[in-house]
Amino acid sequence: MNTIGSIIGSALKGRTTVQKEEVAGQLGISRRTLDAVVKGDSNLTLDQISKLSDILAVNLLEQYLAKTGRKDLPIMQEPANEKYMVPAKEVSLHFTLKAKVENFGNFQNFLSDLRKLSAKYGYDVI
Repeated sequence: MNTIGSIIGSALKGRTTVQKEEVAGQLGISRRTLDAVVKGDSNLTLDQISKLSDILAVNLLEQYLAKTGRKDLPIMQEPANEKYMVPAKEVSLHFTLKAKVENFGNFQNFLSDLRKLSAKYGYDVI
């Protein structure tokens, strides 16, 4: 069971199968998929988690952050709908830069330019 599945499972505790089917239906998934999410065998998008928070009247993302001790969310593969944006003090982005060996000599200049441009928009490159 994963963390978000555990939190959802707790929020659903005490509900009947019919009630779980209604929740799943409002979310646009089957009850079996909902059960798989609780077990950690399936995942929900950020939009689905936010919608489920509304349905259950529980802030699942806030509980996730509190339970994991995180200050931000892991990067999601699907962009978040602006309606469900989660306030966070920091977001960490990690990326891989590939370059040809012959261009590597320009890396320090590239990194310097990247830091200047990032600072212009309030980002830190570390």
